[in-house]
Amino acid sequence: MFQGHPIAETFSCGETKCRYLCQCGLAPHFSSLLKSRISKDSEYVLLFDESVNKKPKNKQLDIHIRLCHHDQVHTRYLTSQFIGYAAATDLLEHFNASTSDLRRNGLLQVSRNGPSVNWSFYDKLEKEIKNECDMGLLNIGSCGLHVIHGAFHTGARETDSGLDGLLQSILPV
Repeated sequence: MFQGHPIAETFSCGETKCRYLCQCGLAPHFSSLLKSRISKDSEYVLLFDESVNKKPKNKQLDIHIRLCHHDQVHTRYLTSQFIGYAAATDLLEHFNASTSDLRRNGLLQVSRNGPSVNWSFYDKLEKEIKNECDMGLLNIGSCGLHVIHGAFHTGARETDSGLDGLLQSILPV
């Protein structure tokens, strides 16, 4: 990358040092930049998914954030936690710990996969938001992306506008 530069020629980085640099240097820096952007923007959506991580054989909670910045919608990774077995109250506790430094009054919607424990989680979270911020969350189903996409697709198809054909024709082959 920096051919001919004396420092770059003597630089070496093993797996452990590289992991340390990423976890303790780069990750906190980029997390800080993302959180400062969130504090400047007015609204955001949190997305989460829980799945079993095969390596530690433990349930992993991944949280992403979606926000509008400079007239563009961005979805960014926020954090992950290993949570083990998680009932709705456990899930809420981990979710709150992961998002404690975000402004609650800017949260518009929480998008998640659809198991029943997540609906119970959603009800508990919405009660917390109403008590803290005197506002509710936008509830458009378990996964906002799929619900909105399905509604748009059905609307385009049913109106005979030809919009669905136009959109399909611009997809890469």
